[in-house]
Amino acid sequence: MSGLFSKKNKNIDRKRPDFYDGIVNQQEYETILEHAISCAEQIGELVMVANGTITITNSDNQNGKTEFHLDNLVRRCSKNEADDWEELIINHFRRFFSDSNKEKYIYKDFDFASQMLKFLVRTYDIVEGKDDFVCRVDLPETSTFLILDYDETFHFVRKDRIKEWDKTPEELFEVALENVAAEEVEVKEFLWMEEFEMYTFFSDDFSASFIVDLSHNANFTIGQYGAVVTIPAKGSAFVHPLHENTALNFIASFHEVQQEIMKEDEVPITDKFYWYYQGKFVQFTEQEESGKVHISLPPDLKKLFKDSSL
Repeated sequence: MSGLFSKKNKNIDRKRPDFYDGIVNQQEYETILEHAISCAEQIGELVMVANGTITITNSDNQNGKTEFHLDNLVRRCSKNEADDWEELIINHFRRFFSDSNKEKYIYKDFDFASQMLKFLVRTYDIVEGKDDFVCRVDLPETSTFLILDYDETFHFVRKDRIKEWDKTPEELFEVALENVAAEEVEVKEFLWMEEFEMYTFFSDDFSASFIVDLSHNANFTIGQYGAVVTIPAKGSAFVHPLHENTALNFIASFHEVQQEIMKEDEVPITDKFYWYYQGKFVQFTEQEESGKVHISLPPDLKKLFKDSSL
């Protein structure tokens, strides 16, 4: 292991990022970080470590640098015994650059690449250097990142690489939407708390992504007044169709479950609730008073209920 050598590098910030609070402590984070640095140094030369991201230079990468975001890895380790961390981290890094020539070929052949284009919804600030990647906002306070899905790894697509495809970001997302729609997502309907109609969306990775195009992928989950949507984690999403003014009561009944899912999942996304209506997501209004968060209806939904005398 080359971790001892790495400790001399002044560009390594070993302070645990605040967003890992309650997931791993400082000592656990440093242990994970040392294993990850050692693996990264076998791929290229270490440049820096900051805010849960390892940056290296690599001759196979024509952009000059490669960034490894450790969020998924840290959360996966937190669910396993510490004795298993080293092997888990080694296997994680083995998936990177399994064939360096493949990436070069993918960016030169859009027809080939188009089969792998998908997207992931992530917490807005979780990806270091997010402005370098092709992304957009579908649900407020989140980011939707364009990815290539191959070799059992998600490769975030950089803005400076798509020039080779001669496609706009909008065109790429249209292709990705079709590919995500074809993913296997288990959708089930049941009566939550014996009162609220609800649909659950479960998959390994793409439930949150599937929700982005809700009107196309699951139009049957949308009521006359739209739907309440929450995506607490990458593999789970929940939709409550609005046939009447039940939004706030549903949110109050489901909030605790949402929080538990975020704590348990390796890749939590957001604790926000959204109103989905006519193809757009609007965040429910939040206001903090005396240490408590009070949620209220978005103004347009409130007006819609009022006009309908609900």
